[in-house]
Amino acid sequence: MAPEQSPPPSGAGGAPPSEDPGEQERIRLSGGRLLGRNVLLNIVGRGATLIAAFVAVPLLIDGLGTARFGILALAWVVIGSASVFDLGLGLALTRLTSEKLGGGREADTPGLFWTALAGLLGFGTLVALLVAGTAPLLVDHVLNVPESLRDETLTAFFLLAAGLPFLMTGAGLRGYLEARQRADAVNAVVIPVAAITYFGPVITLQFSDSLVPAVGAIAASRAIAFVLYMTITLRLFPLLRHRMALDRSVFSPLLRTGGWYTLWNTLNTLLLTMDRFLVGALLSVTAVAYYATPLEISTKLWIFVWALVGVLFPAFSINLARNPQRAATLFSAGVRITFVVLFPITLLFVAFAYQGLDLWVGEDFAQQSFRVLQWIVVGVLASSLSQVANTLVLSARPDFSAKLALIQVPFYIGLFVALTEGYGIEGAAVAWTARIVVEAVVLFAFVGRLLPDSRRLISRAVPTAAAAAAVLALASQPDPVAVKALIVVVAGGAFALVAWLRILSAEERGLVRRRLWHPSRA
Repeated sequence: MAPEQSPPPSGAGGAPPSEDPGEQERIRLSGGRLLGRNVLLNIVGRGATLIAAFVAVPLLIDGLGTARFGILALAWVVIGSASVFDLGLGLALTRLTSEKLGGGREADTPGLFWTALAGLLGFGTLVALLVAGTAPLLVDHVLNVPESLRDETLTAFFLLAAGLPFLMTGAGLRGYLEARQRADAVNAVVIPVAAITYFGPVITLQFSDSLVPAVGAIAASRAIAFVLYMTITLRLFPLLRHRMALDRSVFSPLLRTGGWYTLWNTLNTLLLTMDRFLVGALLSVTAVAYYATPLEISTKLWIFVWALVGVLFPAFSINLARNPQRAATLFSAGVRITFVVLFPITLLFVAFAYQGLDLWVGEDFAQQSFRVLQWIVVGVLASSLSQVANTLVLSARPDFSAKLALIQVPFYIGLFVALTEGYGIEGAAVAWTARIVVEAVVLFAFVGRLLPDSRRLISRAVPTAAAAAAVLALASQPDPVAVKALIVVVAGGAFALVAWLRILSAEERGLVRRRLWHPSRA
């Protein structure tokens, strides 16, 4: 990859100079072709991670045994949840870097970059010491680790702690690359690191069934990721090498912005994970299996919207202050494309939930879980649309997202407990989806306040959502398979026609045509 070149100055070739020094950078970093390419690259990167996990997990369960694998799974959870501990500095770095680029202040980015990285290294070291210091307590009194596994589990936690500073600073480097819309560089690291994270422990099984080398491979993957990210970032952006200095003036904005991101991230994680514990406490661990399995299936659909919002977040941040019309255009495209991609998949899940579960896990499981799958997959569709809106809000007002999550917690717990006690796991699924739908309504309304240009899209979304809900309700009925197939074919055909003529823009239709008939020109 060649170093990133600065765009030619405005006015080159006789054109009048622009009064806005960041205009060219905003145009370049939020162009539809670049963003579309980056979404596809992110899907590839996330897909590779899922495939690696899918292949490696059975091998690790067989090689390590259930007890050791459970501890390894906790290591993956710690690695995956580390963004909760970074005080939001990774997201804050992405947002503030985008804002500086959009304001034509690229010269200010090195100070921001190195200050954020120093903060992440410091906090990562503190978290590592905390994990290492509490490891004996966790192993001896919290996790109920068998005595025979105590020593290797303790060593595994120490290794995991050693990898946390690399993990958190690596996340900051990734955030900087995302602000510069370098998804190619990000995924050039993500894919090999995913392979090491999952297949590294598999390789260690060839010479040991201990947790120590398995977790050591995971910790090593974080160090490798840090080295790769740092090497690529400094090569792509030489200005960072030439101005390696801290800027104390940006530390306060980083902490202030990051604080809201931390609160939102923590509460959002709580909202998305507490349901399984509540089901276990209110019903039984057997009910957790019947509830969690369709939940895990459905939420895999988030791979698309996660790939999308990772691209939209810096694009929103770079445009909101100086070109809100472009931000509104990106928001509209994100919502429409998400709906066009995910509604047909949701329709299939809702229509054939029972048949799919029956084929996969058996009739008894299907009988218990198919209604849960139907409700939750609808919630996943609503959540995917909500995440586009929330990404815009996080770019402009992260405090609003955090406060909204805080308000939701007590109401959600009350609703979840009431519906679960009254209607079992189907009631739990209804509560899960209801919270997300309400959250989506609030976020879309707030986006309408932030971006008046988006109100037309939002007003049109109401009848579209009502029609989609009616179609999904019809498809959810316990009709014979032939009737369900007819409903899906008719509804799917009608949706394809409406999507082509009414939902997609002329530019998007042209892109689809080029992809289908002239892929080499796309």
